[in-house]
Amino acid sequence: MSSLNHCIKFELDIKDENIVLALLHNGHLVTNIRYLTANASLPVIIRLAKQRVKCRDCDHWSMAQSEL
Repeated sequence: MSSLNHCIKFELDIKDENIVLALLHNGHLVTNIRYLTANASLPVIIRLAKQRVKCRDCDHWSMAQSEL
């Protein structure tokens, strides 16, 4: 089992070893997120690299999301 399958199954708390997630990695999308701080003269910018994946079974594209 690949490490990505293991990480996803761990995060979703899936215990069944027969479930295999067929995902294809397709690069990253880098986004700049402005984080609000108390001092406006020192802005904080977070560069976030979101990973894009495609399911090999249903051809559905997905991207990591953040609440920031």
